[in-house]
Amino acid sequence: MLRLIGRTGTYIPLSPFLLEILDSAEFKKSNPKAVSLRPLDLEYVIRAPNTYLKSRVYQETLADELVFTMGEFFAVMSRNVSFPEMTIPVVANLKRFLKKGGGSGKVKTTLKTLVEKIEATRTWVEKKRRGVNFAPNERDEVDAFLEDAKVEDTPIGSWMRLQKKIRDQRRQEIEAVSIGSGWFVGQETG
Repeated sequence: MLRLIGRTGTYIPLSPFLLEILDSAEFKKSNPKAVSLRPLDLEYVIRAPNTYLKSRVYQETLADELVFTMGEFFAVMSRNVSFPEMTIPVVANLKRFLKKGGGSGKVKTTLKTLVEKIEATRTWVEKKRRGVNFAPNERDEVDAFLEDAKVEDTPIGSWMRLQKKIRDQRRQEIEAVSIGSGWFVGQETG
């Protein structure tokens, strides 16, 4: 969906579906089970083993995936003239979740960082909108808004570029360990 949004410029509301993850049973406890498990890479795992359920590792994995996907979505949408308005409900929901105290410390930190990047991008777009001389019904002008800017020029876009590098490095490390030890990610050893 993200590639479709990026290539066509069509707005597809993904954020409500992503925010449902925070309402799942995995985030109901602020202190999930602390177990020593290997990191779970959702790129290779379709179904998490039962040992991961209700654990801190699983909660943090879900939160990382949520933040990464939400960050990618808002990075793609960051050059849109209506970016500030589309982020209001998402930021409100994330702040409400953080205020309730759900999730572990790492989960809270990653969500706070996402909120900060969204708000920084919202401020950046609002500054760019101040010099606009067109109405919302002038479709050509709306489509041309920030057309010359790159996604990486936005605060959330530059942050996501760094997040992708970190994720790629982590994947390479996991693959190297998995191949070297004969252990495949998600496979239970017994």
